Amino acid sequence: NYTIANSQNNWELLNPKPTTQTGIDIEFVSATVGYIITNYQLLETQDAGATWTLKRSLSRTNDITFNGNIGYIVGDSGFVERSLDGGTTWNTVTTNLTYSFNTVTIIDASTIILSSNYRLVKSIDGGITWQSSVIPNTNVEKTFFTSALVGHVISSANEAKILKTIDGGQNWYNTLSISSY
Repeated sequence: NYTIANSQNNWELLNPKPTTQTGIDIEFVSATVGYIITNYQLLETQDAGATWTLKRSLSRTNDITFNGNIGYIVGDSGFVERSLDGGTTWNTVTTNLTYSFNTVTIIDASTIILSSNYRLVKSIDGGITWQSSVIPNTNVEKTFFTSALVGHVISSANEAKILKTIDGGQNWYNTLSISSY
């Protein structure tokens, strides 16, 4: 025997409208203005998250961050966008690199640090030129820099280690390794 049940025919997307894509990262630039990136979208709120609008479509994104009015979005295949006005407008930044960037850190208006699986990419002139260096012996999941010199790397889960630099990424040392059981 089978029982037939009628279900809701008209579903409404509640929040964050207008997308069904999963949010990857969220940043607020003020108490009311904030941004969410999904894989392919930038959403914006002007009312502290009560409502969201599609700001623009993007390439495959992985991270968004702001330092004051300066904002960066990074993603796959060398995708980098920058805002100098708190996210109101965005422009493509040319790095001439095709790495899939997983993290961006804005130290100040001049120093921006990007990371990919095996590389650190740094600009000291506000994103005009970029220098790339290898992060040795690890598959980088995320990076976090507290200054232009001091930074940390979290490796992929199968490597399970944390590295640290105190010279801006020239040298790295292991601060934690977790071995498999």
